[in-house]
Amino acid sequence: MKHKLLKFLAILLTFVLLIAGCLFYAIYISPEKLTLKYETISSKQIPASLDNVTVGYFSDIYYLEFMNEKRLEKMINVINDANVDVILFGGDLFANAQDEKISADVINKLTTLFTKMDAPLGKFFVLGDKDCVTSDTRTLVSTIFYNAGFEDLSNKNTKLHNGNEESVTLVGLDNIINGSMDVQTAFNGTSSESFNILFTHTPDSVSTLTTDVVDLAIAGHSLGGQLRIPIIGSFDHVEGAEKYNYGTYTFNKTTVSVSNGMGTHGSDMRLFCPPQFNIFVLHKK
Repeated sequence: MKHKLLKFLAILLTFVLLIAGCLFYAIYISPEKLTLKYETISSKQIPASLDNVTVGYFSDIYYLEFMNEKRLEKMINVINDANVDVILFGGDLFANAQDEKISADVINKLTTLFTKMDAPLGKFFVLGDKDCVTSDTRTLVSTIFYNAGFEDLSNKNTKLHNGNEESVTLVGLDNIINGSMDVQTAFNGTSSESFNILFTHTPDSVSTLTTDVVDLAIAGHSLGGQLRIPIIGSFDHVEGAEKYNYGTYTFNKTTVSVSNGMGTHGSDMRLFCPPQFNIFVLHKK
């Protein structure tokens, strides 16, 4: 009897220590530990000149909620060390873009940090739902990224070149919640003969597309659920990311990748769902 009791207590203690360890990591380590998630995207439509070109995506910073200058600068240093060729920002800079704490000093510091992000083939952005609460918040966030050398690609497309005429097409799409999503304008002039990359804020925007020209779609918004339980997953499904909320999916011929984002919302915790900078390595088959 005594032996069984000791065995039970040992198991119980192990379980408690495991839970305590997970909580400690989720609270004190994971929110600040940006991970680089690499995915290789292979296609015959990728030109030889863009073989091994890297496209990086980050989103959902939620600055001034729990994300501060020190944490953001540390994450941007990790991104810069990755030396990607293209950088995409997928929206939601502030937790609340109407926060009275967004002073001229805050704006200048953010502009300086984003200016330091280097990508030889271009830096681009679209806006998230928290960026588009009002026309003023939309202007505020757009101005920060514009002044930091990012090009606004909301409902637009552009060609990515790497030293010659060969290209892949990059399409930006406004968010589905409170943006002015215009699929027809965004995809104007695109062709199924080209390799086409779509980036947006809300992943469920992809399921509304009637076009089949998208090869890779990248989005954020969900934070990957932020707190995930192995096997069960996350209990948090938000508008705009109910169908696609974590990881990689396939929709028709499109690879849909959902980023965990960089910030935290509600509580400064991340459990089995670390902050993420997604890096896509283009590979010509």
